[in-house]
Amino acid sequence: SASCSASMARQVAQMPSAFVMPRPSFSTAPSKRWTARRATRQEIIIVDGGKLVSTLGEQRPVPVAVVPFGWRHTARRLERLDCRWTLRMRADGSVFVTDDANYVLDCAFGPIADPARLASLIDATCGVVEHGIFLGVAQRVIVAARDGLQVLHV
Repeated sequence: SASCSASMARQVAQMPSAFVMPRPSFSTAPSKRWTARRATRQEIIIVDGGKLVSTLGEQRPVPVAVVPFGWRHTARRLERLDCRWTLRMRADGSVFVTDDANYVLDCAFGPIADPARLASLIDATCGVVEHGIFLGVAQRVIVAARDGLQVLHV
């Protein structure tokens, strides 16, 4: 977007003149999961029974994959959506990096009244690659619970 381009241009303009930006080792193209999702005729999601909630956001933060370059800027933009974020870290204290070489911000929004609107706002945020609000992507959800499997037709 124009806002994203202008923001990145300002960041680059503030870098020392001797700085040479290396070719990124990450892809800003859609993730492997997103690509596979679009290539299938039907998506079935399998979840642990503990993932079921009456309202999204009431128990867990929303994971948001972000491009490493400028991730702090992206985090500040997400704060404007009224979230408290934390950068996901590994047990050894290093930053967690996804298979697609992105960082993950765990964003606590609290109970999400309008998931579609929030998903749209997150998608429009400069630096966001993908997020954990999956709306309208699955035809079935298989829930693994202690008392067996439950199939939800969405």
